Amino acid sequence: MTEVEIDFIDAIKMLWQKKFFIVGFVFLIVVLSIIYSVKASKSYKAYVSFFVNSSSSSSLMGYASMLGVGMPSNMENLIKNILHSDSIKIQVANKLESRFKEELDDAIKSNRIKDTYEHRTEFVLANLNFHSKLRISINKNHLFVITYISTDPKLCKDVLDLYVFYIQKFNESLGLSSKRNLMTIVDSPREPLLHFRPRKRFNVIFSFFISLLLACFWVFSQRIILYSFFSKDKR
Repeated sequence: MTEVEIDFIDAIKMLWQKKFFIVGFVFLIVVLSIIYSVKASKSYKAYVSFFVNSSSSSSLMGYASMLGVGMPSNMENLIKNILHSDSIKIQVANKLESRFKEELDDAIKSNRIKDTYEHRTEFVLANLNFHSKLRISINKNHLFVITYISTDPKLCKDVLDLYVFYIQKFNESLGLSSKRNLMTIVDSPREPLLHFRPRKRFNVIFSFFISLLLACFWVFSQRIILYSFFSKDKR
């Protein structure tokens, strides 16, 4: 018990001796965190949620066939495959091509891409980056939620509006009546007013505690290394 108390007091003394290093290190990391939070691009997120009507299951099979996607036995996976299909992504990209006109013109002039339909489409798809920015989830109540993240809040809403539009368009092409819709929208896409990244307060608090732990670890590790070195010399 006495040894533990002495060790604890010794540790406090070590930290107190290195207080200027610890305070300086923590201050530097927190300042860098604040600079990052201020300078980093703001990211916005919009979402749309909907239920798929159970009566539309047979039509979904035909829908999947039209899009060229697989037919998994699980209905939820089937719907996710449809939503992730290249067919919808390409149509969304084509509709949003004008949003990337300047970038497209620069890429064509600098010979980075050819001025063809395929190359322009691939360029827009690369900028929309559906792979990392589009998320599709299903909650325990079987509610589908599609989210899209972008530095442009209006683009977030436009992408989801087009997703809903093309799903409903395919619904019509399957010959369903207006009373037998493929899905029921719960939350329509809205343009986000506030960014969700970077989270300034979280970044500052997180950087404070992490830098404090690192500084203390560095002080103790130096003491352990010196102790080991002198112990070897005595032997």
